[in-house]
Amino acid sequence: MVRRLLEIEDYRLMALISLPRAQDTFSRCSLFETRLQTIVDALGKEAHQQERLLKDLTQLASEILDVSVNTGERFSATAAYSELVFARLAELREQHVDGYQRLGVFIERRFRSRYQVLRASQQTHRKLGNPHLARQRFVANVGSV
Repeated sequence: MVRRLLEIEDYRLMALISLPRAQDTFSRCSLFETRLQTIVDALGKEAHQQERLLKDLTQLASEILDVSVNTGERFSATAAYSELVFARLAELREQHVDGYQRLGVFIERRFRSRYQVLRASQQTHRKLGNPHLARQRFVANVGSV
C-alpha cells in the first residue's frame, strides 16, 4: 500500500513538472492568435506591405514551431503520467470512513484541476499549430475582407 501511494505521488509530480511550461505556452498561444489575427486583418487592407506581412507570418510560424518542438514530448509525458495517476488511484480500493475524506478523492480533486490546465494548453497549442485549421481560419478571414 505504501509503495502504491509513493508511486501515485511520483507520477503526480512527474505529470506536474510541465505545469509552468503549460501556463507559459497557453499565454504565448494567446499572443500568437492575436498576432495571426492582426496579420490576416492587414492582408486585405495593406496590399503595399505584402513583403512585411509575409515576413511577420514566417516569423510567427517559426515561433509556433519552436514552441511545438519544445513542448510536444513533455506534454505527451504529462498525459502518460496523468493516466498512471488516475489508474493507480482507481486501484486503491479505499473504503469510506465516517468523518474522513478518502485520500484518493483528496489527491484527485487537486490533481484534476491542474491536469485540465495542462490539457487546455496542449489543445490550444495543437489547434494553433494545426495547418489545416490555420488555413481554414485564414480563408474565412480573407474571404470576408
